[in-house]
Amino acid sequence: MKFGIIKERKNPPDRRVVFTPEELVRLQSDYPDALVKVESSDIRVFPDEDYSKLGIEVAEDISVLEMSVFIRLSVEWDLAVGDRKSTRLNSSHRL
Repeated sequence: MKFGIIKERKNPPDRRVVFTPEELVRLQSDYPDALVKVESSDIRVFPDEDYSKLGIEVAEDISVLEMSVFIRLSVEWDLAVGDRKSTRLNSSHRL
């Protein structure tokens, strides 16, 4: 399965993330067939480099992925997937 981690698009901006870089490394270790791409973001609490230096692909375009993962209310569904088929998984847990 191909997962796309969508950047935060909430206004005003929010720095939340669905997965930390380390969590994505663990996910890929537990599920080696899973492909994960993180959408590039200049506001996320973990910079793009934190993901890429651990081997997680960071990309501007994640439109070819099968499942979009994002924080609830951070992005309109149409912006997340456009006209492609996709499943959404959103996170609304707060600490």
